[in-house]
Amino acid sequence: MDNDNVFDFELNETENCWTVSQYNGGDEEVTVPAFHKGKPVKALETHAFAFRKRLKHVIIPEGIISFGEYAFQGCTKLTDIKIPESLA
Repeated sequence: MDNDNVFDFELNETENCWTVSQYNGGDEEVTVPAFHKGKPVKALETHAFAFRKRLKHVIIPEGIISFGEYAFQGCTKLTDIKIPESLA
């Protein structure tokens, strides 16, 4: 099922999955979508959440297998990231 907040994200489609290229929302707590249009979201790209000044908590769903350098750069209020086993 697609998440309601998917429109806060810029997603790039590959042959069999999506990647998050940027988060554009202003929420304090964000859950990365696990699926979009029937395909899994597999990665967060470089700078995906960079400089989101209000962001405090991020939930990354199971199935995400990588995230790029500086994905959370400049997120000065970020205190909590829930990381799934798929990233462990």
